[in-house]
Amino acid sequence: MIDTLAFIGYREAFDDIKYATKLKEEITKAKNIPEKANIAHEAEQFLEGQDYNSYYGSHDPNWMRLQIIQYLLKLIK
Repeated sequence: MIDTLAFIGYREAFDDIKYATKLKEEITKAKNIPEKANIAHEAEQFLEGQDYNSYYGSHDPNWMRLQIIQYLLKLIK
């Protein structure tokens, strides 16, 4: 297989969706845990506050992934 720019973009978008979906799942679980409810609310506000229509035009995708990963780590531990 040859990595083209289109393939790399597709793969990264697919990974982004997996990360965001996992974060939504962890938010749902953490809402019922008093120690994690505040972080869950903060993570949910973060996801809701993003403009996904202009995501790649005005945001750094690496920054977005890092934020999602940081929220995941806080919710999972």
